[in-house]
Amino acid sequence: SPASAAGGDGTLKVPGAWALFRRTTAGSRSTALVCLSGFAVNLTTGVAWGLLLAWARDGLGLSGGQRDFVAAAYSFVKGLSQFVTGPLSDWGGRRRPLVLGFAANAAGLMVSALGPRALGPDPAGRFACLVLGSVVIGLGTGLVYPTLAAAIGDHCLPEERGTCVGTFRFWRDLGYTAGALVALEPYRPLFTAVTVLLLGIGWYLTYRRPVAHPTPAAQTSPVPHNAVDEDCGCEMPRTNKTGKRLLWVATAVAGVALAFPYITPFLF
Repeated sequence: SPASAAGGDGTLKVPGAWALFRRTTAGSRSTALVCLSGFAVNLTTGVAWGLLLAWARDGLGLSGGQRDFVAAAYSFVKGLSQFVTGPLSDWGGRRRPLVLGFAANAAGLMVSALGPRALGPDPAGRFACLVLGSVVIGLGTGLVYPTLAAAIGDHCLPEERGTCVGTFRFWRDLGYTAGALVALEPYRPLFTAVTVLLLGIGWYLTYRRPVAHPTPAAQTSPVPHNAVDEDCGCEMPRTNKTGKRLLWVATAVAGVALAFPYITPFLF
């Protein structure tokens, strides 16, 4: 693969950690979109748990035990669902679980925001809405987590996998931090700007960079239906439509998450 050259003694020379970080972050359209998607899904999670539980206490009057149950429902569904969603992405491809997962995250946020108001002052109904929203968000995250981790592995050599996965998880977990701090008024403009910047980079990489042409390495790629990006030797998506769809969905979910702190106070 062009990503790693052979040395004079025939051994494989793997790029350094910083080179792999740069390549995974922005050197390849495929891995950049995976990192951006990880950021977006954890942005949603951070916003949800930075705001929902506080509003459940202050706006809805839920007890500590009820709030703990809402949080536990998310974690349980997220963990349990990955026993199914991981094999699903191996069997049916990465795209569908990602799109469904992002859609579920957005739907869960909307259920949590709109449901309690629609049901009126009924405490049991409001609690049930938050539990339902938590379960849907957990299912969406469970669809996305193993699929994104597997997608990073698809686009790097075994000798590079630890660094590439670490880079992906850095951006993914930065989304969680941003989402939690977006819930705090003083930090909201800063992390909104960071999110918009990252989305802008994703749009630039998807729509402005010329499409790479298949190289001879594509003929020997272990995944024959993919071309190989000339810049980094990484496998590219089967069609540019896949990356564009993923970018649109990730942008929509990030937009819902960023708007959530502004619209939810008017709903309770």
